[in-house]
Amino acid sequence: MKRPVQLNMFSSTSLNVVAGIKEAMNVSAKMCGLSRDEILERMNELARRFGVRLVKGNGDLGRDTFEKWLNPKALEYVPTVQALPIFCAVVGDNGGIQALVRPLGAMVIDSDDVKLLEWAREYHNARKSRKRMRQIEAEL
Repeated sequence: MKRPVQLNMFSSTSLNVVAGIKEAMNVSAKMCGLSRDEILERMNELARRFGVRLVKGNGDLGRDTFEKWLNPKALEYVPTVQALPIFCAVVGDNGGIQALVRPLGAMVIDSDDVKLLEWAREYHNARKSRKRMRQIEAEL
């Protein structure tokens, strides 16, 4: 089990992630090649398909609220935890989630990076095993 992150009280890393998430979402929206209306339409479609409520009530996410979510200066309008993965899936970028976990020293990685990490762990385990085998062989 991993130990909790120990933050230094003089650390410059802030756990207030709202502005960073909104900035990352704004950049992702600009870079994805979809219009804001297309992103909004796809988000509402995915939310309906997966039974996710993006906003309070039973309605769809509206354009005004969506624009406020993407505006780093509108700090009182924050996307919900349910909305963030929907947004990331639509734009094809995990920047918003990365901004959420960055202050904790974590990273969001894709499936290729997962495979590389698994390979690196196995490689290091194999090296340790070979070293131990040489030690035992020398004792024989």
